[in-house]
Amino acid sequence: MVSGKKKEVPRRLVGVASNQQCAIKAVPRVEKSWHIFVGRLSPDTTAEVLNDFLQDADVTVLKCWPLRAKEEWQKKFAAFRLVVKDTDMDKVFDDVILLPVDVEVRDWVFTS
Repeated sequence: MVSGKKKEVPRRLVGVASNQQCAIKAVPRVEKSWHIFVGRLSPDTTAEVLNDFLQDADVTVLKCWPLRAKEEWQKKFAAFRLVVKDTDMDKVFDDVILLPVDVEVRDWVFTS
């Protein structure tokens, strides 16, 4: 028989005091991030240019670096791995950014 009582949610409190004299200390929050692949860019595209483009679109880029071409056909394009704030992930995939035609943007695929 199912009880009619709702399961109680345990109480939770998050500290807000910034008292430097406190005997206990919290571990600083880790900024959450999202990894993204950007490819099919012109071979002369630099990480700085891509970073500036995204920052102009109000996307916080934490890291941006070019990927090394491993195959001959990959030398025709520039590709990058981006790390952005997780709160800006949807902005990267938003049509409002107006990426050039055929630029590929997708979630980064992690492999072991």
